[in-house]
Amino acid sequence: MEKKRFDLADILSAYTGRLMAPIGGLQGVLNFLHQTNLSPHQSVRASDDAMPWMLESLPWLGGLDVRLDNEVTPANYRDKLVGYIDEFGACHDLSPIPYCDELRRDPADELRGLYPQAEIYLVPPE
Repeated sequence: MEKKRFDLADILSAYTGRLMAPIGGLQGVLNFLHQTNLSPHQSVRASDDAMPWMLESLPWLGGLDVRLDNEVTPANYRDKLVGYIDEFGACHDLSPIPYCDELRRDPADELRGLYPQAEIYLVPPE
């Protein structure tokens, strides 16, 4: 199975839901795990869907409670990240999530689910 190396900050952003690096890194991890180009509005759901696979791939993630508590804040995330890098390493390899129909969602349908009262128009690519 194909593997790709990611920075710890991007992995933690995808796993915890707390942005610890530029959003492009988060999108890179999620796009690779899901093997698709996700729309930004799909990030939270895609992150939640990826959690079990990430935990299976990197079991030490289970010891991090940053998703549930306020240990990591916008004011201290850089300092916390240095500690996590010292403890777990700066980069780790991940493999894509095995294909599963229930994890594949149409971005427009998902957007309609988020905003049921909105009129959503799809513009075909040129």
